[in-house]
Amino acid sequence: MRKSILLVVLTASLSIAQEIVTSLDSWKVHSGDDPRWAAPDFDDSDWESSGPPRNFQTGFSWYRRAVTIPAQWKGQKLDIGIAQILEAFEVYVEGERIGGSGVLAPAPMGRFEKHLVFAVPLRASAGTTVHIAIRRWCGRHPVAAAYLTHPPQLGLAELIRTREELHGFEYARRRLPNLAGGFLLVAVGLVALLWFRERRDHTEYLWLGLTMCATAIWPIAGFLAGEFELPIRSVLSSVALASPTVAVGLSALFFRRICPQAKWLLYADAFFGITLGIVFGGSYWSDTIPWSGFVAYQFFSRSARIIVALLLAWGRNWSSLAMAGSWVFVIFAGQWFGEAGQAAGYLLFGLVCLSVLYLRFRQEQRAQQVRQQELAAGQHVQQMLMEGSLESSITFQVEKAYLPASEVGGDFYQIISRGDGGLLMVVGDVSGKGLRAAMVVSLVIGALRNRRSDDPGAILSELNHALVGQMGGGFVTCCCAHFRVDGMVTLANAGHPSPYCDGRELETEAGLPLGIAPGVQYAESVARGERFTFISDGVVEAENAQRELFGFDRTREISGKSAQEIADAAKAWGQNDDITVVTVRRKNDD
Repeated sequence: MRKSILLVVLTASLSIAQEIVTSLDSWKVHSGDDPRWAAPDFDDSDWESSGPPRNFQTGFSWYRRAVTIPAQWKGQKLDIGIAQILEAFEVYVEGERIGGSGVLAPAPMGRFEKHLVFAVPLRASAGTTVHIAIRRWCGRHPVAAAYLTHPPQLGLAELIRTREELHGFEYARRRLPNLAGGFLLVAVGLVALLWFRERRDHTEYLWLGLTMCATAIWPIAGFLAGEFELPIRSVLSSVALASPTVAVGLSALFFRRICPQAKWLLYADAFFGITLGIVFGGSYWSDTIPWSGFVAYQFFSRSARIIVALLLAWGRNWSSLAMAGSWVFVIFAGQWFGEAGQAAGYLLFGLVCLSVLYLRFRQEQRAQQVRQQELAAGQHVQQMLMEGSLESSITFQVEKAYLPASEVGGDFYQIISRGDGGLLMVVGDVSGKGLRAAMVVSLVIGALRNRRSDDPGAILSELNHALVGQMGGGFVTCCCAHFRVDGMVTLANAGHPSPYCDGRELETEAGLPLGIAPGVQYAESVARGERFTFISDGVVEAENAQRELFGFDRTREISGKSAQEIADAAKAWGQNDDITVVTVRRKNDD
């Protein structure tokens, strides 16, 4: 508190007694570099007159001026104060180097220095003329071409140090809103990235989060570079310079998800923005700036934003229009309000996008809950229909294994006991998945339970008649078998994989799948055997990481195993479809 009060008092006193501090606001300047120009007796009368070092002239240049010491400075310690500068420079008094910032040789490089104070190595005498020279290097980069926030000052040591400390506080105070805005942008970006973690299929959350985080790099990195006095040519500096242009490219990828009509325009915007941002960041090291490319991209990107906004407005999607409007506003915020305005524009853009995406997220959650409830109901119905199948009879032992690829599969089976001790067995596969497939399964099983015949060919014809016109372009494969007590098995096939009998594949005539055309007749075939294995195509079409199918040969080799073992083997190979296995074995007479 005492220090703050002292600073305020000293500041007030400085405003009253300006004569104890001399503002060095007029200089002689000359381009080039010659160490002789630091000498106090050097004749600089032909040099150009200039104000403080504010010009953006690149390369080396020297500034000189003479100051007459006033009487009130007699015998006092003097200092020279120089505001924060992002270049490399040296300060000379009477030909002697008293300090500097950055590196001038062998490769010039400035630093993000704070406000600097240099002690004058002489005692002031009234009427003495002091010659001051500044050797300065300025790069071609816009950040390196910074200028002093206030002219250099010469005066009593304690007062100069106090003034520069105050200037440092003021500079930090001006940077705090940008720093706070940067952290707010990070917060918005992290929220979007957390949403993407929950919904990986919604990449707009990813691109929005990356856009916000990339935009935040500039204000945060600028503050850190100043606090830690980093060199201009540093990784942090390069990343900071690349971040605004890269952020524009990332925002184009975000709008690719919002406005698919302009996807190629936005892809181009993203490619050139990210590429140019990387090149622009690298220009710190080479000191070669792609100005023409940067200006061309600025025009292209702004045009792309306006086109996207118009497309969204044409579609009367007001939520998307709000996002596009805030996106366009970022351009003008930067032009009207500078760096702080651009950060504020991006923050507004992020908040608007988060609000709209949150509302969409909630709508999608409610819709997903409805779909999950429908799928659960379909799964329950399907389980009830499957559980109605016979487990065994006096003559036959039945084993079943059903492994759906999703919540509700398209495979089905039914085992129905006949009064004479025989069995009717039906295995099928509906094209497609989900609730629609489950409804088709219920339709098939309903028609099967209301059949008029127990002959496999007639059953398939009845099922085909029930499904024609109901499939919407889909179909059903099905295999039907009638197991008689005398050991005779009659089969009919509608495009389904052939069953296996005692380790060999049965030859059955594969008729047209159900539901495609009316009036189809299905041929029957007869077989005898002890053990029959029926599968769905999810077994033979199981695929491993090397894209190798499980195939018919492997299926035939394990067809004599239990239904669960066959299903587990196919699943372990690589399940990508519903797997159904039903085995029917004739019991031995004891």
